[in-house]
Amino acid sequence: ALLINFSLVIAGFIIDFTQVLTQFFLKQITRGGIGTMTTKLANSMKILNFYDPATPTSVIQGAAQLGASSIAAVVGIILTLVGLVITVFVFGAAMVFLIVRILYLWLLLIFAPIVWMLWILPATSDQFSKWWRSFIQWSFFAPIYVFMIYLSLSIFDANGNFKTGVFPTGDSAWSTAAPGLTKIGMPAAIFQWILVIGLMFSSLIVAQKFG
Repeated sequence: ALLINFSLVIAGFIIDFTQVLTQFFLKQITRGGIGTMTTKLANSMKILNFYDPATPTSVIQGAAQLGASSIAAVVGIILTLVGLVITVFVFGAAMVFLIVRILYLWLLLIFAPIVWMLWILPATSDQFSKWWRSFIQWSFFAPIYVFMIYLSLSIFDANGNFKTGVFPTGDSAWSTAAPGLTKIGMPAAIFQWILVIGLMFSSLIVAQKFG
């Protein structure tokens, strides 16, 4: 009788605990700079590279490459659109998972007293086990996800650049985009963008599995 009456109190304590963990890691992500987690992710993905055209080495070279870079410009626009669509999808997936978490927890809390009552009877005790697994999974999804994002962003500084020593630098071809393309055409920018996209997807998967 005590467990049934205090089922919401117990569940609320666990949810509050996970919220404290989530806020802690969010503060760790935004520490050292102004902004939110999405701002840090956008900086690390170098979103502005999609809009920053690569400049030719000289005016004469730029005029000579005008015709040749027309095709590159079209390809650059297509790559930009594809890249932005994938970026929006990844951010949207994270948002959907966090919204579903709230709705799922609400639904679980509505049935909490009934499920805790079913725990008493041997024939229905497995229903409580299913409820408990789902409740723990969705409660801890948020802090684990934010923790994985924190680990992922630890290789970047406040401006979204790789920290010193993460990758060797000095290769001009690695950080140079072809004329007609935006700076997202740089091999270094493509690698960094794909890396952050992969880290965000893996964070969602790990948070779901660990929960």
